[in-house]
Amino acid sequence: MSKEYILVINPGSTSTKVAIFKEEANVIQKDLSHSPEELDKYTKITDQFEYRKDIIVHWMKEEGYELSDLKAVVGRGGLLKPMPSGTYRVTDAMIKDLKIGVQGEHA
Repeated sequence: MSKEYILVINPGSTSTKVAIFKEEANVIQKDLSHSPEELDKYTKITDQFEYRKDIIVHWMKEEGYELSDLKAVVGRGGLLKPMPSGTYRVTDAMIKDLKIGVQGEHA
């Protein structure tokens, strides 16, 4: 497969909604549920990163997709310092602010 897909991730308090798009078409989507017992293992929301990433990658593989098939990953969530609306490439500074909770925590 060529890099023609976009992975969309919408993390929530009890699930992670994911979808794969090809151009404007939603090819596949899923609501990946998380049990309270599983999420209670993590002190902070950012501590859930590897857990949620692994579940998403596993789902993709079950559906026949690899990370190498993606040309972009789009996500929602986290609280950043105020900035103009738009599309941003994620930077190390953004990740640092999210990890330390500069603006608080949000799934």
